[in-house]
Amino acid sequence: MMGMERADIAFEVNGAAVSVCVPPVRRLSAVLRDELRLTGTKIGCDAGDCGACTVLVDGEPVCACLMPAASASGTVVTTVEGLGDGRLSALQASFLSHGAAQCGACTPGLLVAATALLDRTPYPSEAETQDALGGVLCRCTGYRKIVAAVMDAWRHADGLDPRMPLSGHAVGSSPIRLDGVPKVTGVEKFGGDSFPMDALSVLVIRSPHYHAAFSFGDLDGWVKSRPGIAGVFTAADIPGKNCFGVIAPFADQPALAEAFSRFRGEAVALVAGEREAIVDLDLADFPVSWTELPHFLEPCEAQAGGASLVHENRPSNLLTSGFVERGDPEAALAGAAFVVSGAIDTSYVEHAYIEPEAGYAFMDGDTLVVVACTQAPYMDRDDTAKVLGLAPEKVRIVPTATGGGFGSKLDVSLQPLIGLVAMKTGRSAALAYTRTESMISTTKRHPARMRASIGADADGRVTGMVFAGDFNTGAYASWGPTVANRVPVHASGPYATPNYRAEGRAIHTNGPIAGAFRGFGVPQATIMQETLYDELADKLGMDRLDFRLKNCLRNGSETVTGQRLESGVGIADCLEALRSHWRRALRDAEAFNAGSSIKKRGVGVASCWYGCGNTSLPNPSTIKVGISVSGEVVLHQGAVDIGQGSNTVIAQICADALGLPLEKLRLKGADTAITPDAGKTSASRQTFVTGKAAEKAGRALRDEILRFANVSEKAAIALDGTSLSIGEGEATRRIDLSSLKADAEGFVFRAEESYDPPTQPLDAKGQGKPYAVYGYGAQIAELEVDLRLGTVKLIKITAAHDVGKAINPLLAEGQIEGGIAQGIGMALMEEYIPGRTENLHDYLIPTIGDVPPIETILIEFPDPEGPFGAKGLGEHVLIPTAPAILNAIRHAAGVVVTKIPATPTRIRAAILDKEARR
Repeated sequence: MMGMERADIAFEVNGAAVSVCVPPVRRLSAVLRDELRLTGTKIGCDAGDCGACTVLVDGEPVCACLMPAASASGTVVTTVEGLGDGRLSALQASFLSHGAAQCGACTPGLLVAATALLDRTPYPSEAETQDALGGVLCRCTGYRKIVAAVMDAWRHADGLDPRMPLSGHAVGSSPIRLDGVPKVTGVEKFGGDSFPMDALSVLVIRSPHYHAAFSFGDLDGWVKSRPGIAGVFTAADIPGKNCFGVIAPFADQPALAEAFSRFRGEAVALVAGEREAIVDLDLADFPVSWTELPHFLEPCEAQAGGASLVHENRPSNLLTSGFVERGDPEAALAGAAFVVSGAIDTSYVEHAYIEPEAGYAFMDGDTLVVVACTQAPYMDRDDTAKVLGLAPEKVRIVPTATGGGFGSKLDVSLQPLIGLVAMKTGRSAALAYTRTESMISTTKRHPARMRASIGADADGRVTGMVFAGDFNTGAYASWGPTVANRVPVHASGPYATPNYRAEGRAIHTNGPIAGAFRGFGVPQATIMQETLYDELADKLGMDRLDFRLKNCLRNGSETVTGQRLESGVGIADCLEALRSHWRRALRDAEAFNAGSSIKKRGVGVASCWYGCGNTSLPNPSTIKVGISVSGEVVLHQGAVDIGQGSNTVIAQICADALGLPLEKLRLKGADTAITPDAGKTSASRQTFVTGKAAEKAGRALRDEILRFANVSEKAAIALDGTSLSIGEGEATRRIDLSSLKADAEGFVFRAEESYDPPTQPLDAKGQGKPYAVYGYGAQIAELEVDLRLGTVKLIKITAAHDVGKAINPLLAEGQIEGGIAQGIGMALMEEYIPGRTENLHDYLIPTIGDVPPIETILIEFPDPEGPFGAKGLGEHVLIPTAPAILNAIRHAAGVVVTKIPATPTRIRAAILDKEARR
């Protein structure tokens, strides 16, 4: 193996002259990151598809991953680190003010591209902004706040208004997010940004087949013949139990496959070596032989008689099923005045977060430390410990910033792999997935094949519903049981349905593993239910919005699980908030259609509800907060922030509960060695569950201080350096914190509190109390369909969401806009096809030009169970978007698309079929 020849290449970066000795064809992005340690330039694809690596070269934006180092010779390069000249630029300040940075992985590329635009056009139009930023993908924000921030940058020439709220007023305000500045300056460290210089690099050997037997040749000989390669590691090297899974009773996935692989992309071996040796390594002759075995990718094939079993202990390839039944649905349908029935299929959807999985591991004495992106540090710790034969306390997970997750980074990925190499070699081991590697090996949204019937009486009251859905869970369990059990609870939508039966089945295939993705199957089921609601309203001759209002849940209603909702039911408020928009949109569509025969406008509406947290299972979070001897208020905030804003929202809740200004709090993140378990970042649970724990901890700390000062709960507290003041009436007592004895963590006052939502198990018929709190929402989609081409142009989306209490309205708006963008992708373009769409060129996600104007209406219908009345939001916002769009397509073109996404080809085929049946 010959290393590539090197050359000295000199250029200027951020005002400083630099010279590097690297192969001339080395990517500029790699040179900036690995040689110059300018890790603000992100790697999202290495193919020019995502734009995260955008830098300025002689003032022009380029994708650094496409530029060879030799081409940079003699140029002037500017990265995100060089935009502010020692202070925030006007654009960076505008991004923070508008909440335009969420996870932050795409932010450097957007800032650099926008800087080039503003240099030549200081006051750009929306069209100019979209054109300039069209090559940079964002998966979190929905782009609307990015566009606003760029267009508004000129207003921030004087810098950033910190907007920190006064004591007692954090909740309900929109301060600059507490982790915002590092995101816009490029100093935030994501999974691949802090690899030790001497770390071994790790490559993963993966199966190229959907199902195959394999065996290894002379691995030792292969290693010895390649200088710089430290070793190859296989399942035989794993010291613990080679099996992990997010739900322990269903755990079935090996960290490294043994003897045969069950899906394309499954890991079978690791190669570790020096960084340059790995960069130059050719794996074409790696000693592994494959024997392809029969495979199936569709649940109908997996369920067919004689089909081989993906797992021997799961007959008929059925992982599990969920079931809810109430009343007599068959009798209700038989007696209904109107009945509609239908079937819809959905596709695999890729999470497509801009940051692929990355991290490194090392041994700290006898403790394995893993520094990586994740959504669930304690789950990572426990699964990694099991695989590697360690006690959980001998594994420490240190989460980095996480560049998007949406559910997929709940499952362990590289953690046990780099941990194994670190344990076996005694050296740090680092791994960053390529884009294709991330896409083929990590989880997807479940494809669903669904059918349902819904009946109503002559007055328009829903009387009964039957739903059945088969969900393709792929080769391993992952979150399949959660999807199968959550779907039947939610498939009715937020509507009173007295007679009901729903079943969700998770079925194994040799396809990609399907896991958690923003909604756990509810978005798929909602497409089925909401599109049928439109058909039923038409049969009844009712306005589609009025039909939903007539049937929606209200305070005092019972759900399909028999749960009585005493308070906090805000769906009627959401629908009522849309009424004026609905009437205006219908008038606009009618006027447009009267003068157009080729393009037709349509308006669609859809609702959602979503239970916050785990379904009928324990779901605790713990928060620790204390005041140190030096006067710091330290919040151990273990709810991993993947862009949704938990670092800020949890701190706002705690600050108001404690009674001190937000600016006094200092965060410590979700390091399993120092911070209590705040649970996983999923299921819209962090604001509700961890927020409640933070509220309890803040109040408990306040109570401890008041008891110490011997004053009543009406007293006010203030902190100035090491002086803690407690005032009540005319009297003020001052406590010198430095004079008090500190505990082992340096706290003189401390509190640690947990919260676990009160739920009840579901019985054999799915009756019970699966969630303590639900969130609600409804959206209107306005669009145009070109009847000749089948193309769709979105005009506007109006979204009303009941958040209980908007802890941070700006962040809530950002979540809604980002969720809508993902719903647009699900409805119109996103379809992961194994073997065909394994990159961000062939797999399409919405770009800045695909997301129309979004009007957000925040409904605050408090739930007494939530912190300050707040409910979760993260998942709800995605759920209504796709069915609202599909209903608008039906309204415009008169066709129902039954295979999602509704691509132009499918819409056009439905139009042709309709015309042929005339």
